[in-house]
Amino acid sequence: MGRAPTYNVVSSGEINAGFDAQQVANSCAKLFKTTPEKAQALLSKKLVLKKGLDLETARAYVSKLDSIGVAATVQEVMPEPTLKAHTLSLEPTEEELRAKEEAAVKPSDDRITCPKCNLEQPKADQCAGCGVYMHKVAPPVASSEAAQTPATTSRPGGNIRNSGAKPGKEDEVTYATDDVEAFNPKAIAAAAGAALLGALLWKAIAMTTGYEFSLIAWGIGGAVGFAALALGGRGLVTGVACGLLAFLAIMGGKYMVIQSFQESWFEILADSGEIELQDFRPVYDSVIQAANSYQTDVTDDDSLRNFMIEYGYTEASEPSEVVQFEIDDFKRDFEPELRRVALENPSFEQWVKVTFSQEIEGYSTFQLMREDFGLLDILFLFLGVGTAFQMGSGLRRH
Repeated sequence: MGRAPTYNVVSSGEINAGFDAQQVANSCAKLFKTTPEKAQALLSKKLVLKKGLDLETARAYVSKLDSIGVAATVQEVMPEPTLKAHTLSLEPTEEELRAKEEAAVKPSDDRITCPKCNLEQPKADQCAGCGVYMHKVAPPVASSEAAQTPATTSRPGGNIRNSGAKPGKEDEVTYATDDVEAFNPKAIAAAAGAALLGALLWKAIAMTTGYEFSLIAWGIGGAVGFAALALGGRGLVTGVACGLLAFLAIMGGKYMVIQSFQESWFEILADSGEIELQDFRPVYDSVIQAANSYQTDVTDDDSLRNFMIEYGYTEASEPSEVVQFEIDDFKRDFEPELRRVALENPSFEQWVKVTFSQEIEGYSTFQLMREDFGLLDILFLFLGVGTAFQMGSGLRRH
């Protein structure tokens, strides 16, 4: 006997009518224990949210998602067929082979896909996933012809430039030499050394002063171009190499600065005034109250359901509406933290620092670097790379 089919819960990437997108993202973030930004990204595309479930559990997930505005469906996953043991058999006749080929060509009509929830299943009058009757949602049969795309032809001489055209601004910029200079390894090596020193200097200045100066990026570009120019570097090849080295040095320097600040990110933001500690005081009070209440009031799943509703760990409004998988998720994701807070009873300052540090640990240096990258960084990156290219290539204006 084959294994029973399993079911996946699939988000369609759409939001049900009548729901606010931001509210849906917040509800989804609370349900899946993630941030609203990540939840918004999950809701923007078709995605398998849960897999390998039985039909009843899958329907419970879909019902819960539908109640918070997420359009989701149940998708059946058929088990892989088991291989039969090899047995001796007679060689098939020509008529048997022909019959098998004809049967393979004919499409199978014993399975059907639900037009509403896209669940592929054995043919039946009613869908096993969403329960709709097939004849009510069956699409009308319509024939369509493929539109023919006329071939395009290019106009003869279309790519030929008018030799009598007047020179514009592009013609005003020329290279110091008429031909592209040969590759100069000494100049490139000098530029690479300047790039490395520039990145390390940027990190040293940031660690010494506690500030990151975007203007240094422009100086790195100038140093890279000057180093190549001083050793005779000229031409397009050297210019491109200097621009690339400047880009790598600027991005590498910023990466090292962010990495150095990462462990003390909380203190930096607090000292700079970018975050106001007292804004977290209501959250702290709520967490302490919830931890103490959980420790004293929760004794079984029934009392846990009441606790989850009271402190906002579920979207349900009645204890009977809290399903089992929400309870399991709560015990896995929130119970250890509530027990720790109740046991340690941290001060406000300790709680804020630990909580913020845990959030920062969830981000990579590249993510923090991307969040910190602003308009000034883009401006000086452009100026630094442009200066390195211009000086390294020997570019001049008439």
